[in-house]
Amino acid sequence: MFATAQILYPRGRRANDDDQAHLLTRAGADEHALTDAAPGFVDWSPTADTAAMVQDVQALVSGVHEYGCGLEAQLESWYRFLVQPDPYASIIPDPKDNRLRTLNGVDATILRQRHDFLRPDSLVLVVMITDEDDSTHDPRALGGQGWAYSMKRFPGSIGGGAARGTVACDDPKTVSTGACTSCAYPGHATDPNCQKPGDTDPGTGQPQLGYYGAAGDTLNTRYVRMKQRYGVDPQFPVKRYVNGLSSATVPDRNGEQYDGLSSDGQPINGYDAKNNCTNPLFAQTLPTDPTGELCRLPAGSRTPEQVILTTVTGVPWQLLTENPADPSSPFKGALSADDWTKIVGANPENYDYTGKIRTCSSRPRRALASPIPPIRTPVIR
Repeated sequence: MFATAQILYPRGRRANDDDQAHLLTRAGADEHALTDAAPGFVDWSPTADTAAMVQDVQALVSGVHEYGCGLEAQLESWYRFLVQPDPYASIIPDPKDNRLRTLNGVDATILRQRHDFLRPDSLVLVVMITDEDDSTHDPRALGGQGWAYSMKRFPGSIGGGAARGTVACDDPKTVSTGACTSCAYPGHATDPNCQKPGDTDPGTGQPQLGYYGAAGDTLNTRYVRMKQRYGVDPQFPVKRYVNGLSSATVPDRNGEQYDGLSSDGQPINGYDAKNNCTNPLFAQTLPTDPTGELCRLPAGSRTPEQVILTTVTGVPWQLLTENPADPSSPFKGALSADDWTKIVGANPENYDYTGKIRTCSSRPRRALASPIPPIRTPVIR
């Protein structure tokens, strides 16, 4: 089992709030150490007891629990464990500017666990069990200020809410243009969205313009439609994870760069990855020394066809049935392009969520008609 918490947030009072994407061997409600996972994982062979294996996996899933700060990192957890050539040990203030953040060290535990877990010729199946979208960001994005969006109290905000996006961010046709940016950057004081009031400054009695009020910008929904709401998006793009499961080479931290600053000094959040290292998923041998060679590894025999990603999650059952008005309607054999638009939107990679019928919200939802339709479990096809 991979832990889903990142180490972007201070460790809480619970020991498991920061599992750092390490393999976990705690099991069950009491989180006892699973004896069968002594090497760090459970393994199976044709002569193994299949029933015992199933029980072990069930116990491990139960033992993971839902610790952490509430910002899910299900994509980043497997990427950090399986793919990242140099997984960082910690995130620290930039020595040149403590308002910024940078990556520090290499996680020796992940290197060792990855070395012990992966065979160069095995089939790799990644199963994500999740009920929310991924909320991973790169703390180095936005000129090193990407970390700010993980803070419950956004830096520079009177009440804690983050800065709004300009009015161009409201339109799917202009959200991906340079006109969509953050009200926190200079030069946008007259933009209609940057004129909207936030929380009141107790010192002046005046509202802070261009910022959300704390009640309308809770941390647990901070990573929903970020570009539209804030004018910037410090999250890693989905293509990074696709690349990680399919490419023989991937970027290390030095290969993941951004486009720097525009002429007016505003960070350009253009993720630009250079595949400069061997992908550990497709390497013959894996390092264990964090001070040794982590990038130029010999190629192995695993192919992209031997890497499979699947997810156990949920969508409204009405999207999966032949007749959404009939609770007893049979499930569809396959989803159409229109079905996928209703699930993810028209063009989510370019921030166009037109047509999507399900989204997270920090505000109370409209009440469902009574009685609430029954939950249905489709057959896995």
